[in-house]
Amino acid sequence: MSKPLNQSFENNNLMILPHWSDLPGFDLHLDQLIELTNGYLRPITGDIVTKTMMHNYFKADVLVAPDKKSYHKIHLAGAIIVGLLKNIFSLEELRVALQYIIDNE
Repeated sequence: MSKPLNQSFENNNLMILPHWSDLPGFDLHLDQLIELTNGYLRPITGDIVTKTMMHNYFKADVLVAPDKKSYHKIHLAGAIIVGLLKNIFSLEELRVALQYIIDNE
């Protein structure tokens, strides 16, 4: 007989992404944004995002541009999403999808 689902998860390294309400409610600097993003991405994908990558995402309008070098929940959530999906979808597809979400929130 198989184990109950919750017992199976206990024996695995289940990776959980943060809920919107769990993201910091205060301004972040770019280094903090990258550190938090990589803390979520590295265990799941083995990949990290760099400062250069983040600047490219802002320049290409994949992510919402920061406000006077201040980064917020929307930037962290976007960076996590892009980091998870960048190997599956093109940056243009991610830009369109994220813009759609922002416009229809």
